Amino acid sequence: MAPNPIGKKTARSIDEAYDRLCRHAAVCAAFHPSGLLRTVCGDIGDGADRLSIAVIASRLSDVCNTKLLPLEAGLWLMRSGDRRRTLQVMHADGSLGDMIAWRRSFEMDGETANLIAILLDEAPLARADIEAAIRTGDEDALLMAELALSWAGEVAPSYDLRDAVRGAYEATIRAQLAGGEGEQAIGASPPAP
Repeated sequence: MAPNPIGKKTARSIDEAYDRLCRHAAVCAAFHPSGLLRTVCGDIGDGADRLSIAVIASRLSDVCNTKLLPLEAGLWLMRSGDRRRTLQVMHADGSLGDMIAWRRSFEMDGETANLIAILLDEAPLARADIEAAIRTGDEDALLMAELALSWAGEVAPSYDLRDAVRGAYEATIRAQLAGGEGEQAIGASPPAP
């Protein structure tokens, strides 16, 4: 049997690098894996080789959707369940605030900004904003809140509003359909003459 090319010290550094990558990916929306690897794991240890990097990237790909829309080729997105578990670990160990501060030090796309906002109870996804969207049936705000809440999970201060957000969004869509809006977009047949 061939010797394991990854020794115990390297395996430990791979585990630590993988943990750091997951923590960083959890506070990002879609990301370029090579950029995140360079940013987070540039220091995985002396003699970090291609095999170590491949193992780390492979493990990260197990918790990510690596096949996003063709327009966003090369981007990965951490799966919601893995993201929620990672956010809960960081919340429990007190590192979530530091990770959010790190993420804010870089340019953020809209989805990442929304994730950070829901985690910190800040506009445009503060509790008051979400409650207003529920009352008014603001479709865009409800959809934005639903996505951010599904990513953040119970760590979000307004997570208890998730069912109300879903209900209000569904009611808004039903009202549009009842009024004739959206039938063609959803693929419904036009009414018979």
